[in-house]
Amino acid sequence: MIKRFAQTTLLAVSLLFFGSSMAWAYSCPTNIAAFDAAVAAGPDVSAEDLSHAMELRNKSEAQHKAGDHGGSIELINQALDLIGAE
Repeated sequence: MIKRFAQTTLLAVSLLFFGSSMAWAYSCPTNIAAFDAAVAAGPDVSAEDLSHAMELRNKSEAQHKAGDHGGSIELINQALDLIGAE
């Protein structure tokens, strides 16, 4: 009985972890696309801020492709903040 409970608990925790990492993975491209759309709309920021935001965006995409979705989300959110987008 205890062995069955432990197996079930381990399975549930594994599914939760896998599911949350998949959510991170799929939100990276969505946030990057939101950044690209905001840039295409012509944000009212300095050329320096826009350049820095683009660097952050490119690093975010590279981290997403490398599997570092947490880092990717952090960078793209910084880029969005820099250009005043949400």
